[in-house]
Amino acid sequence: MGSGKKPLSCASRQDARDGLYRGFGARGEMGRTVVSGHEGCSGGCHDKAVLLYEYVGKRIVDLQHTEVPDAYRGRGIAKHLAKAALDFVVEEDLKAHLTCWYIQKYVKENPLPQYLEHLQP
Repeated sequence: MGSGKKPLSCASRQDARDGLYRGFGARGEMGRTVVSGHEGCSGGCHDKAVLLYEYVGKRIVDLQHTEVPDAYRGRGIAKHLAKAALDFVVEEDLKAHLTCWYIQKYVKENPLPQYLEHLQP
């Protein structure tokens, strides 16, 4: 990932049968991770849903791209990535620039005042 770009990955807590587990990084870090394991899959067989972001100013974060493994698409994971990132922006009182088309769509579909007031024009 070079120069300030970092992965933010997460997902909602899914049914254990789906093999998805959620873990959160320290609050001061913008890190969320989901490791998805498959039943019968031995060690090292993991996928991640990822949201790439980059700090472009002291209090401005550019939410750049979401990516969900094919096997987990259509389950609302990108929606949870978007929500987690925007909730983090609100909690940390940051401004967000939305480069990611999916997060732009999420905000249009969920125009919560707390999100809108933290968007950078």
